[in-house]
Amino acid sequence: MGAGANPSNGIGGGGQDLAGAGGQHAGNAGHASNAPQATEYTLQGVMRFLQTEWHKHERDRNAWEIERQEMKGRIAALEGSARRADATQKALKRYVNILEKKVKEQATHLRRLLYTLQTTMTIL
Repeated sequence: MGAGANPSNGIGGGGQDLAGAGGQHAGNAGHASNAPQATEYTLQGVMRFLQTEWHKHERDRNAWEIERQEMKGRIAALEGSARRADATQKALKRYVNILEKKVKEQATHLRRLLYTLQTTMTIL
């Protein structure tokens, strides 16, 4: 492709610094080791990097979408469970009210029987 293409992936320099080959700075050897390294990019390397990143993004997005659908299903199941629990609680409250009413009626009935028994016993 280009004149300085890196055969591995096209991204990153081959260890060359900005000034060129390392032997050109013989008089300034201590300074050359601290100089930043040049990075040579090739079109092929950049395209491969972008494609890799795009595929990674797509994989992540697919995983998020799957997780989102699972969460929606879980939410729906929990909401259904909550509705069933509410309906059960409502039915049980109705049943408790019916039983309380029956207990009160029986208590009243027993008081009447006891009163009649006491009055008939006192008459005899």
